Amino acid sequence: MPKEKGIISDVPRLYKVQALDNIMFGYVLGMKTALPSLSIERCVDSFMQEFDLSEDEYSRDSALCQFYRYFDLMRKIRRSFIDNN
Repeated sequence: MPKEKGIISDVPRLYKVQALDNIMFGYVLGMKTALPSLSIERCVDSFMQEFDLSEDEYSRDSALCQFYRYFDLMRKIRRSFIDNN
């Protein structure tokens, strides 16, 4: 059987991280919509607790950074959509 290349073996891990980021974004946005008084940080902590994720498995700081990236992208898409209509 051929030896697997290093970069190929990391692809499933990459998909897992991307999926967690997408799920986290939806989870946090939903919590903020339902309970606006909660902080983003508390929502991310709740997500990690709900899905039993440790800091080693899913970095809180990275999750916060990714949330704000997605949120900024969502605002740009909304703004572009409004400008085009």
